[in-house]
Amino acid sequence: SEVAAIAIQNASIKDSLDKRILELSLLYEFEKLTVSEKSLRELGTWILERVLDYLGATSGTIYLLDNEAQILNILSAKGIPE
Repeated sequence: SEVAAIAIQNASIKDSLDKRILELSLLYEFEKLTVSEKSLRELGTWILERVLDYLGATSGTIYLLDNEAQILNILSAKGIPE
């Protein structure tokens, strides 16, 4: 049973490391995109795609707040009927 406990602990550590590696690689990719002068819409699309992949979701929307008009505008959407 000690071997099983160690195997479970190792699996948990591996999952944590895999998650951290993914987070760091996404941050690195995002940094490359931001310095390449992509438009806000392109960045929004990229972020939405990565978040949906990470969550295993098929649809989502990113909104931007227009402070002057006090309304939300869609920056990027996927899987949402227009």
